[in-house]
Amino acid sequence: MLPDRDPNPIVRAVALAAVHFSRPDVPSAARFFEDLGLEPVQVAKDSAALRGCAESRPSVRLKRGPAAFDGITLQLATMDDIRTLANARSVPVKRDGEALIIQLVDPNGLPVRAEWSPESSPTLPTPIGRNSPVSTVRVNRQAHEAAPVKVYRIGHAQLGTGRLERTLNWYQKTFGMIVSDFQVIQGQSVPIVAFMRFDRGDTPTDHHSLAFGSALELGHGHTAFEVYDAGEVLRAHAALADRHRHAWGIGRHDQGSQIFDYWRDDEGSCFELYADGDVFDAHHRAGVSAFTGGSIYAWGPEPTAAFLGIDNPLRVARQVVSGLLKSDDLTVGRLVALLQASRITGRA
Repeated sequence: MLPDRDPNPIVRAVALAAVHFSRPDVPSAARFFEDLGLEPVQVAKDSAALRGCAESRPSVRLKRGPAAFDGITLQLATMDDIRTLANARSVPVKRDGEALIIQLVDPNGLPVRAEWSPESSPTLPTPIGRNSPVSTVRVNRQAHEAAPVKVYRIGHAQLGTGRLERTLNWYQKTFGMIVSDFQVIQGQSVPIVAFMRFDRGDTPTDHHSLAFGSALELGHGHTAFEVYDAGEVLRAHAALADRHRHAWGIGRHDQGSQIFDYWRDDEGSCFELYADGDVFDAHHRAGVSAFTGGSIYAWGPEPTAAFLGIDNPLRVARQVVSGLLKSDDLTVGRLVALLQASRITGRA
């Protein structure tokens, strides 16, 4: 099995700060994210920026252009970390407002921006109290929920790679990331999926902020945003159902345990709203489990063929041809095993 961490990384990043997209119609794309529950910071014809209510800087950045995924931003803890990483990778430090940034490229050719910025403390909304059999917090008032659902923050991004081992090594060495869980195909020792979290010592952090899977289609799989609780996931579902294309959910993931619901924007990109995810500190070692079509959820509806990307045989055939040429991971035999393992299993 691959190592779950590098013992001597260059720096230790602390958060997934942003995802970047190009869209032909920026205002329309921004409205999709507003409907999900993000707050607009700036929206114009050529660019837009949106954030969660618990974020001091935008976590979604859009620019005008052909539809594309333009990479991620990772947050570093200190100004010294930016300079240390810049020196180690021989790249210049630039300024973006109050933020200091450097631009890197990962082994898949994905732009990765490292950023340090001074933190501020946004004023958070007061959530409606949820009564339960063990806790009564709402007395003499009803749970009327007229206000729109609010995204609190960006949670994670799931990305397809053709170079899983090289990719893990790079994020471990460059940003100190730790693998929380490996998933493997039965009979194979090389992982097919890795869920990675940040190393924050004794401070618990999300089970995964980046997840990488060997895939024919490289790049963006989905981006996930956290809402307050499972009730907000349900409420968002009702609000979005008449306006946007539902992809999958509502259910509960196995790895990470999030209550999830997936939606697609006008370009077909996938975005998740979730609540109640697992957190680990740096002392927890990586788990290993089997990858199957049912291993991506503990309960909920079956993932659809469209969600899994196997609904169009011609598109799949094209992906096989191009993907095998680009991938260090997928041989014909490993691809056949992956497709067999991915079959929908009918879990309830």
